[in-house]
Amino acid sequence: MYLAGRGLSSLQDSITRLKTTYPDLSTSNLHPLELDLSSIATSVAGAKSFLEPRLDILIANAGIALDNNTAVSSDGWERHFQTNHLGHFAFITTLLPLVEDTAKEYGEARIAVVASVGYTFVNGIDFDAIRKEVPPNMLGFIGGMKRYGQSKLANILFALEIARRLRERGVENVWVNAVHPGEITLLHFVGLVLIRWKVRLSLPALEAPDSSLGFLHL
Repeated sequence: MYLAGRGLSSLQDSITRLKTTYPDLSTSNLHPLELDLSSIATSVAGAKSFLEPRLDILIANAGIALDNNTAVSSDGWERHFQTNHLGHFAFITTLLPLVEDTAKEYGEARIAVVASVGYTFVNGIDFDAIRKEVPPNMLGFIGGMKRYGQSKLANILFALEIARRLRERGVENVWVNAVHPGEITLLHFVGLVLIRWKVRLSLPALEAPDSSLGFLHL
């Protein structure tokens, strides 16, 4: 198992904490993989640094939320969209041939894209706005959730499209799922107002062939 993240030292700390929390866990099977999703180039580089001969399960779980940095990324995109969608897009598509080869040789493989019910904050993706600096009306909690929601909607559409293209090519044993991570309670300070935001477990219904949305069993 590989844990991917931006810094090798923090990844190693995570592996150490896992070992402390779960003493029976063998850390010899846990490895760090340096990955920065904030640009296409570093996302592709991270994928290419994975040198194992097989990849059975790929979980795209990284991301940012409520980032009020108004500047666009080095690639010229709004930062939530860049990190949460485009970075994962570049990382997954670079590794997709290996995932397909694994499924062909070992029977099946899986890709899980961690989305969110946060996609319900938006009615679509503003493709013009995501190429510009963030305006004042899109800052703060509500604006941040809208920008986050766009990236999560993109996650879902991306997973659906990968699944569709794989089936179109006759690849039936690579399972692609977009999943909501579960029910949690988050506390956010917005000015002096404390907001308690409880996220429901299930995604609202969308048309999703091959059960690409919903519960995931790895």
